[in-house]
Amino acid sequence: MNNLENYIDEIIDNRGKNPAYFSDNFEHPVLDNFLINGDRYPQEKRVKRYIDKNIHQSFIRKYAKKNDVAITLVGNGCGSCCLIPSDKWVII
Repeated sequence: MNNLENYIDEIIDNRGKNPAYFSDNFEHPVLDNFLINGDRYPQEKRVKRYIDKNIHQSFIRKYAKKNDVAITLVGNGCGSCCLIPSDKWVII
């Protein structure tokens, strides 16, 4: 029997707190749950939060990579998934 854990290289979980500030420079979009609705990629036009290079380097513990699978764990749409569209995206 194949378990999902046999296919997972690493779990990225940056939950627990928010950075001191969000940015308006559109450098690193934050993947919020509401952006994941069953489409292949998140709804990029609906992104509301971004972080800058400084927060990306100093605050984010693990980095998502292009085509990693993202799965919502809470809220409406719990269990929905999508692929990370690029290395610029972050999970908080």
